[in-house]
Amino acid sequence: EGFLIPRSEAQLQGAVLNLQTADGSSGSLHLCIHSNEFGDLVRRGAVSSRAWCLQERILARRVLHYCTSQVFFECTRCRRHESELKPTLELASPSDYSSIPRYEYEFQGLGKPSAQKTSVLQWYSTVEDYTSRNLTMASDKFVALSGLAKKSSESLQCEYLAGLWSKCIHVGLAWEVPTDAHAVRVHARAPSWSWAAVDGPVQWKSMDSGGSIASDDGLLESAITLVEATLEKATPDPFGPVKSAELTITGRLRSVPAQLMLTNSILTYPQWLSGGTEKIGYVLEDEERAIEGDLLCLMLARKPFGTGPSLPPVNIVLVLEDAQQGISTYRRLGCGQIFPSDFFDETDMTTLRLV
Repeated sequence: EGFLIPRSEAQLQGAVLNLQTADGSSGSLHLCIHSNEFGDLVRRGAVSSRAWCLQERILARRVLHYCTSQVFFECTRCRRHESELKPTLELASPSDYSSIPRYEYEFQGLGKPSAQKTSVLQWYSTVEDYTSRNLTMASDKFVALSGLAKKSSESLQCEYLAGLWSKCIHVGLAWEVPTDAHAVRVHARAPSWSWAAVDGPVQWKSMDSGGSIASDDGLLESAITLVEATLEKATPDPFGPVKSAELTITGRLRSVPAQLMLTNSILTYPQWLSGGTEKIGYVLEDEERAIEGDLLCLMLARKPFGTGPSLPPVNIVLVLEDAQQGISTYRRLGCGQIFPSDFFDETDMTTLRLV
């Protein structure tokens, strides 16, 4: 179908009522369709389901959206639609954004990003959107986001590690596959610890409450140290696909009896706190499989349950398996949480490789 669809007067002008006030002055009242259709018409439109279109939209200085009932104009400064009679408020100045000129903070109702919401969090919000979209060629996983990665690197000023950033690496590693989603691991495309290793949507539970759990403000405390990152690129593009990649980190590694962890289902903090279950935490597998025996858990970070001091923080963990590639070399199986704050307190620090 064509994209220049006829518009009705009711759609553009609304229902016009002639008014006369008590003092004799006259005017008109326009009863219009609510102007905030951007989310329904653009965000849920066909173009927004395509992975390649994400960076094309975000990196463009100006965008025209031809939708079923309205045309929208969008730039870094404002957003306009054809049926509005009075311009709406302008968006935040692009200088207020950390790395990406325009993203969905305003649309998601989160408002202008605060100083605490770093470029790192903005990047992983973008990845959440990106991985929920369709990609025809699986080999394009890195390429279709490389333009945004290059743009983000200008402000992050750190190494790009197969879809993650060396800055606040504990945040990047804490991705999960949602419980209502299905993902398939593609071993040859990315290391097990990268979100790009799976085909399917991913999310960051460490960014609950609209991204308010940041890392640089101390709300999410890292429990690991990145010693070294080794990457072999598949192309000259530093933000493109990789042949191989591994991380050398130090952290606390502990075996957990399988019966103490809920698998592929969320155990909430109140459920554990009530004492009505023997489970001490949960794990969401990257790709559902039957995990045999105890779970090998790496303490990744500590996350507060709430903003107040009354409740202790919980442990964000990675579940690993022996990669059979040398001493202390592991592959990621999933991510989860262990609620007892002191669970790793008596565990010594160790050095390991993630591949």
